[in-house]
Amino acid sequence: LTIVLGIIFTNLFSHNADYSISSIHITISNLFTRGTANPAVGGIALGMSVAYTFEFFALLFIFQFYRMKLNLRRLFRAFAKKLIAGAAMGVVMYFMFKTWDIVSFSLPTSTSYNGFTGSTTINLFFLTVITVLTSFLVYYAVCLLFNVSELKILKRYINPIFRIGGLRID
Repeated sequence: LTIVLGIIFTNLFSHNADYSISSIHITISNLFTRGTANPAVGGIALGMSVAYTFEFFALLFIFQFYRMKLNLRRLFRAFAKKLIAGAAMGVVMYFMFKTWDIVSFSLPTSTSYNGFTGSTTINLFFLTVITVLTSFLVYYAVCLLFNVSELKILKRYINPIFRIGGLRID
């Protein structure tokens, strides 16, 4: 399935000049003939994603009805908690980026800016560090609020790192 979908989607995307989903023309000839455009590479990723999603649900069905009874309500409840935490983290990351984007207009954009001898790499480094730290803390806090059981595993790995500085996460 992965190989067949990869070939079909690669053929479809190879007829696109832009990396845009809105400009895709789905026809039988586009599915089975090869074009020359670069966006064809995206077809491999889409083919794998669709095939692995189908495989996940097929295995979930097989386990539920032929091997063992899964507690699907508990599984989806845990998934929903992590999805909400991930969405909150994504919103924080977006706003951190937009805030930093506004702040970066006041910072130099090149090394030849009025005697500035630094680099915009430093700006990007600070953006990355601040965004990662704040979004991790938001994800952690939301998971803590929802009482996600996997935090115990995370604490077990993080506490030895923080013990060096005398900190401990409870």
